[in-house]
Amino acid sequence: MRFLPGTGHGLPDPSYVLVFAWSSGQVLLSDILGRGWCVPSGRVEPGESAEIAVRRELLEESGCSVGQIMLAGEFVIGKPGEETVAHAFVAQGWTEEGPPTGNDSQGRRACALDELPTIYFEWNSLYEAVFAFTARLASE
Repeated sequence: MRFLPGTGHGLPDPSYVLVFAWSSGQVLLSDILGRGWCVPSGRVEPGESAEIAVRRELLEESGCSVGQIMLAGEFVIGKPGEETVAHAFVAQGWTEEGPPTGNDSQGRRACALDELPTIYFEWNSLYEAVFAFTARLASE
Protein backbone atom coordinates (compact mmCIF):
# COMPACT_ATOMS: atom_id res chain seq x y z
CA MET A 1 0.00 0.00 0.00
CA ARG A 2 1.19 3.50 -0.75
CA PHE A 3 -0.16 7.04 -0.39
CA LEU A 4 0.06 9.68 -3.11
CA PRO A 5 -0.59 13.21 -1.79
CA GLY A 6 -2.76 15.55 -3.83
CA THR A 7 -4.62 14.80 -7.05
CA GLY A 8 -3.94 14.19 -10.72
CA HIS A 9 -2.19 10.84 -10.47
CA GLY A 10 -4.15 9.33 -13.38
CA LEU A 11 -5.56 6.55 -11.25
CA PRO A 12 -8.94 4.85 -11.73
CA ASP A 13 -11.98 6.05 -9.84
CA PRO A 14 -11.85 5.10 -6.16
CA SER A 15 -13.45 1.96 -4.82
CA TYR A 16 -13.13 3.22 -1.24
CA VAL A 17 -13.05 6.50 0.68
CA LEU A 18 -11.69 7.67 4.05
CA VAL A 19 -12.13 10.94 5.92
CA PHE A 20 -9.66 12.54 8.31
CA ALA A 21 -11.82 15.06 10.20
CA TRP A 22 -9.69 17.27 12.49
CA SER A 23 -10.74 19.70 15.21
CA SER A 24 -8.47 21.42 17.75
CA GLY A 25 -5.64 18.97 17.08
CA GLN A 26 -7.82 15.88 17.38
CA VAL A 27 -9.07 13.52 14.69
CA LEU A 28 -12.47 11.81 14.65
CA LEU A 29 -12.34 8.01 14.96
CA SER A 30 -15.01 5.32 14.82
CA ASP A 31 -14.97 2.01 16.68
CA ILE A 32 -15.79 -0.54 13.98
CA LEU A 33 -16.62 -4.18 14.69
CA GLY A 34 -13.74 -6.39 13.60
CA ARG A 35 -11.35 -3.46 13.16
CA GLY A 36 -11.43 -1.27 16.24
CA TRP A 37 -10.64 2.45 16.19
CA CYS A 38 -10.11 3.91 12.71
CA VAL A 39 -11.12 6.89 10.59
CA PRO A 40 -14.57 6.62 9.03
CA SER A 41 -14.21 4.82 5.72
CA GLY A 42 -15.97 2.52 3.32
CA ARG A 43 -16.90 1.45 -0.17
CA VAL A 44 -18.11 3.77 -2.92
CA GLU A 45 -21.50 2.38 -3.97
CA PRO A 46 -22.45 2.08 -7.68
CA GLY A 47 -23.51 5.45 -9.10
CA GLU A 48 -22.18 7.31 -6.05
CA SER A 49 -19.46 9.97 -6.18
CA ALA A 50 -16.51 9.72 -3.81
CA GLU A 51 -17.66 12.88 -2.00
CA ILE A 52 -21.18 11.54 -1.45
CA ALA A 53 -19.73 8.19 -0.32
CA VAL A 54 -17.42 9.78 2.24
CA ARG A 55 -20.24 11.85 3.71
CA ARG A 56 -22.48 8.76 3.91
CA GLU A 57 -19.76 6.65 5.53
CA LEU A 58 -19.00 9.43 8.02
CA LEU A 59 -22.64 9.55 9.13
CA GLU A 60 -22.97 5.74 9.26
CA GLU A 61 -19.75 5.15 11.18
CA SER A 62 -19.63 8.20 13.45
CA GLY A 63 -23.04 9.88 13.43
CA CYS A 64 -21.30 13.09 12.34
CA SER A 65 -21.35 15.40 9.37
CA VAL A 66 -18.77 17.83 7.99
CA GLY A 67 -18.90 20.98 5.93
CA GLN A 68 -16.24 21.48 3.30
CA ILE A 69 -13.97 18.55 2.51
CA MET A 70 -10.91 18.37 0.31
CA LEU A 71 -9.13 15.48 -1.33
CA ALA A 72 -5.84 14.99 0.54
CA GLY A 73 -4.56 12.17 -1.65
CA GLU A 74 -5.01 8.62 -2.80
CA PHE A 75 -4.13 5.28 -1.25
CA VAL A 76 -3.12 2.66 -3.79
CA ILE A 77 -3.66 -0.84 -2.46
CA GLY A 78 -2.51 -4.08 -4.08
CA LYS A 79 -0.08 -5.29 -6.72
CA PRO A 80 0.50 -3.44 -10.01
CA GLY A 81 -2.29 -4.33 -12.39
CA GLU A 82 -4.56 -5.38 -9.51
CA GLU A 83 -4.62 -2.07 -7.64
CA THR A 84 -7.55 -0.61 -5.77
CA VAL A 85 -7.77 3.13 -5.11
CA ALA A 86 -9.09 4.82 -1.98
CA HIS A 87 -9.57 8.59 -1.85
CA ALA A 88 -8.52 10.17 1.44
CA PHE A 89 -10.40 13.36 2.31
CA VAL A 90 -9.66 15.90 5.02
CA ALA A 91 -12.17 18.10 6.86
CA GLN A 92 -11.90 20.86 9.45
CA GLY A 93 -14.23 20.02 12.31
CA TRP A 94 -17.41 17.97 12.45
CA THR A 95 -20.95 18.20 13.77
CA GLU A 96 -22.45 15.43 15.89
CA GLU A 97 -25.81 14.59 14.33
CA GLY A 98 -26.66 11.68 16.65
CA PRO A 99 -25.48 8.13 17.20
CA PRO A 100 -23.81 6.28 14.30
CA THR A 101 -26.39 4.95 11.86
CA GLY A 102 -24.40 1.95 10.59
CA ASN A 103 -24.63 -1.55 12.05
CA ASP A 104 -20.86 -2.00 12.36
CA SER A 105 -20.11 1.10 14.44
CA GLN A 106 -19.83 0.90 18.19
CA GLY A 107 -19.14 4.59 18.78
CA ARG A 108 -16.91 7.56 18.06
CA ARG A 109 -14.20 9.54 19.78
CA ALA A 110 -11.76 12.37 19.16
CA CYS A 111 -8.11 11.41 19.44
CA ALA A 112 -4.89 13.43 19.57
CA LEU A 113 -2.13 12.54 17.11
CA ASP A 114 0.17 11.28 19.87
CA GLU A 115 -2.51 8.84 21.13
CA LEU A 116 -3.04 7.15 17.77
CA PRO A 117 -0.18 4.60 17.94
CA THR A 118 -1.71 2.97 21.01
CA ILE A 119 -5.32 2.69 19.81
CA TYR A 120 -5.44 2.84 16.00
CA PHE A 121 -6.25 -0.30 14.03
CA GLU A 122 -3.04 -1.69 12.50
CA TRP A 123 -0.90 1.41 13.18
CA ASN A 124 2.19 1.72 10.95
CA SER A 125 4.64 4.29 9.60
CA LEU A 126 2.50 5.00 6.52
CA TYR A 127 -0.53 5.83 8.65
CA GLU A 128 1.66 7.95 10.91
CA ALA A 129 2.83 10.00 7.90
CA VAL A 130 -0.69 10.34 6.45
CA PHE A 131 -2.20 11.44 9.78
CA ALA A 132 0.55 14.07 10.20
CA PHE A 133 -0.01 15.23 6.59
CA THR A 134 -3.79 15.54 6.98
CA ALA A 135 -3.40 17.32 10.33
CA ARG A 136 -1.23 19.94 8.59
CA LEU A 137 -3.78 20.31 5.76
CA ALA A 138 -6.63 20.75 8.23
CA SER A 139 -4.76 23.47 10.12
CA GLU A 140 -4.12 25.60 7.00
